[in-house]
Amino acid sequence: MKVLTTVLLSLLLGLTLQAQNPDLLDPFQLPLPNEEIDALNAPGAYEQQLYKQKSTSSMWRITATMSELYNAGNWEKTDSNRYTYHKDFKYSQLSNWNWDNIGINWESHAQIIWTHDSQNRNTQLLNQLWNGTQWQNNSKFEYVFNGSNSAPAEAFAYTWSGIWDYSQHGIYTYNPNNQVLTSIIQNWTAGVWINSTFDEKTYNSKGMTTSYIRKNWNGSNWVNNTRNLYSYNSDNKVVEYYFQTWNGSAWDHNYRTFYFYDLQQNLTEQRIEDYIGGIWEKRNRITHQYNLSHQKTLTEKSSWDIPNSSWYATERKAFIYDTQGNLTSETNYLMGMGWYFDNRYIYSYDANNNKILTTAQDYLLGWIDRDRTHYENESFLHSAINNYTIPNKSLLYPNPVKNIANLQINISLNSPLDLRIYNSLGQIVWQQIQEQITGEQNLSLNLAQLPVGNYFLLIQSNNEQQSIPFQKQ
Repeated sequence: MKVLTTVLLSLLLGLTLQAQNPDLLDPFQLPLPNEEIDALNAPGAYEQQLYKQKSTSSMWRITATMSELYNAGNWEKTDSNRYTYHKDFKYSQLSNWNWDNIGINWESHAQIIWTHDSQNRNTQLLNQLWNGTQWQNNSKFEYVFNGSNSAPAEAFAYTWSGIWDYSQHGIYTYNPNNQVLTSIIQNWTAGVWINSTFDEKTYNSKGMTTSYIRKNWNGSNWVNNTRNLYSYNSDNKVVEYYFQTWNGSAWDHNYRTFYFYDLQQNLTEQRIEDYIGGIWEKRNRITHQYNLSHQKTLTEKSSWDIPNSSWYATERKAFIYDTQGNLTSETNYLMGMGWYFDNRYIYSYDANNNKILTTAQDYLLGWIDRDRTHYENESFLHSAINNYTIPNKSLLYPNPVKNIANLQINISLNSPLDLRIYNSLGQIVWQQIQEQITGEQNLSLNLAQLPVGNYFLLIQSNNEQQSIPFQKQ
């Protein structure tokens, strides 16, 4: 069922929806997945990250996409997605259409329909396929909540065979901060639920993940399978990550990653080492460079040359931005006798800095168009600006701010406090996480490094949020 889900969502939505809907039965999201190197080097991955940050903090959202392939000198339509929303970025329906080159028409292909309850919680997700004459059920997910909790206590997956058949079942527990502690996934087999996986997470006092263990069901007991361990610096940036496997009696190291940052806490290097024969051996290194606005300008991947005991570069990505801070191109290089072009992605924006076009090109004695995607956007009133509430409203002063801002806040429950500042493009330019606090607090925020401009401070605590717009002088 997980394969079915992934394939269907990929088919319909590409990266956009997957980013908002990770594994629909498994709420665990590793801060750093095991495939981190491949993910970092995936085409367009950094642009997707930037655009997600920007869109979820702005007052614009995507309403439609249309994709084309370049074939024999002509652009040919392939598919299109249409999005409708329940609230903010919560979808109510997504429709996918395929282009019929014979009839030169758009044909229905697939759709996803979301159902929400009175508390704005997603209670059902229905996947349907078009059979030529009508919509046919394919699969669905249902979510069960305890009381007013915003996170589901259970989730059920179904497949359609004329009737709805159970497929998978998820059972979840949470800590007082509503962070997932345990997740059990069961498969429906011969009319009964059979355990499949058991996941368990632990957190530090700042709410950061410190361990993630997965166990498999052997028919009678839960057996350890994999373990992920994380450690952080004082700014809550991960500095070490270990991936381990269970050998039947103890945890064996598999690989580890070290993370390095500059004084502005920009990630500058990731170093990956494999554990082989009781010795840590270097495998890969990824380095990052930034401009004065803390935007990534260059990423380079290297592999370790064991005979020569040195790093040799294998891949490189270069990023260019416009005067508004929008990423306009991402060029990928490979190393041969020297650096040579591989492919690139070009991004275009409208007057409101909304992405309207992505064009992919390959290099073969010159740049050759491969495919492109058009985007349509709409303006709306984002609740991050107006509707989120934290009991006893917070106060930020002075406003405008020169160097130091004072924040008065009253937290009703003992929980971590996540403070983020977004610029006018929706990019996170400052973040600070406070340890678990409660009651009235007076915090001093050093914002001297921020350029002059308009910003808003997003305050998050115990699943409640408030946004405060301010100006930096």
